[in-house]
Amino acid sequence: MSISSKAQATVIKRKVKPVIILASDQKLTNSITARYQKTLKYIEDWYHYWISKGRTTKSFSFSNILSVKSSLNSKHWVYLSDISAMGPNRFDLFYEAQKVLERNNYNNPNEIYLGMIYAGEFTENKLGAASARRCAIIPPQSKQECVEFSSNNSPQIPSLVADCVYAAAHELGHCFGLGHTCDDYKNDSQCGNSFMQQGRPPNMTMLTQEIDRLRAKSEWFY
Repeated sequence: MSISSKAQATVIKRKVKPVIILASDQKLTNSITARYQKTLKYIEDWYHYWISKGRTTKSFSFSNILSVKSSLNSKHWVYLSDISAMGPNRFDLFYEAQKVLERNNYNNPNEIYLGMIYAGEFTENKLGAASARRCAIIPPQSKQECVEFSSNNSPQIPSLVADCVYAAAHELGHCFGLGHTCDDYKNDSQCGNSFMQQGRPPNMTMLTQEIDRLRAKSEWFY
């Protein structure tokens, strides 16, 4: 493959594909899609803010939102979320969502997919976010609207949306090649505030070591 061909392939791969996984008894509306789009824009802008600090490095972007219909109803997805919070069933939600994506041919090993399960309107976030290799899954989220990203948190991000942003940014971080911060950089006193540990907006950070690692070893940052 020529250098130009490699460059072109890399550019294509820098588009993460977000896919709404729709419960069988739900309908996708423009307002639902718009709500997801606002959250994705916040995540995209947050990554770019940190990865470009002091340099001209650019970050990945999301492609247009896709959607697929699953055979499981809302009640089943919520059940999977509940049992995937911890313990021996920790990855049940992920495995089922991953199967839905694969059945719809979203399984290209050169791409990254963010599966977002929609199973109705909730006043709280469900649990069970997980990732493996090139696939990240986030469970059903609350109906709170996201705000635009700002380094000074103005306007202030709602707490439930902050949890959703953290879950998606964290699982994508694994797909980009990062581990848990306090395991990899346990001597750094700020490891707990990292998005790869427990940091949530507006205090969610990316350690210098993580920035350098993404810039050096991940084709999604250039």
